[in-house]
Amino acid sequence: MPSQVYTWKRFWCPRSGHIDLRDGGYLVNPDSEWGHFYKSDSVAFETISQMPCLVLLGEAGMGKTTATEQAYHQASYKFSGSEMFVMVQTW
Repeated sequence: MPSQVYTWKRFWCPRSGHIDLRDGGYLVNPDSEWGHFYKSDSVAFETISQMPCLVLLGEAGMGKTTATEQAYHQASYKFSGSEMFVMVQTW
């Protein structure tokens, strides 16, 4: 069965960060016109792409592998060649 890949923009949040779900139980888009009025630690990948180490945690089937692969390819033009992309499940 082919898997469906959704190209929506994902937001990242620190493990101890605050996620605002006031939009009918959905994440308030921090990039939206009104997003800055809500307290949320969620950010777009571009905001954290310079971090030396990122770990994405979440429930099975939520798209973590897809999100990290897309983020890696999106940021790869910035790499100097000494970076590593490691999928912990296969390490």
